[in-house]
Amino acid sequence: VSTQSTGTHSGFGSVTTDNVFKVCDQPHPVRVQAMLEAASAARCDAATDIMLSLHTQGYAPVDIVSTVFRIVKALDMDEALKLLFIKEIGMAHMNLVEGMSSIVQLTGLVARLCIVASESPAGKARAAAAAAAAAAGKAS
Repeated sequence: VSTQSTGTHSGFGSVTTDNVFKVCDQPHPVRVQAMLEAASAARCDAATDIMLSLHTQGYAPVDIVSTVFRIVKALDMDEALKLLFIKEIGMAHMNLVEGMSSIVQLTGLVARLCIVASESPAGKARAAAAAAAAAAGKAS
């Protein structure tokens, strides 16, 4: 039995993935993955809502960004977009460790990820398809 399992059971009464991440003081990877998927689809409101909820739950900004970095490396997405995401995450991490640790850095990261995603070839194709669908809806 690991120390984390013992601490999780002692603190929360049962060992679940959610409780383990609470003990480790790291955001749950599923929530971070949902934020990254929303950002990669340029759904800024959804991605920002998830980021704000992680911050509201009490996670330190540097822990959130560290988890975002770990999850994006394993995420199944376009490699060019992944590299751009990693660049933005790295810049945000650098700002956080230099003392600019705030919700502003986290929401700025989400905004930059959404911009990068919307300017990618896949994002432009998605926007063109949405515009065509909207035009077709108006024509009928």
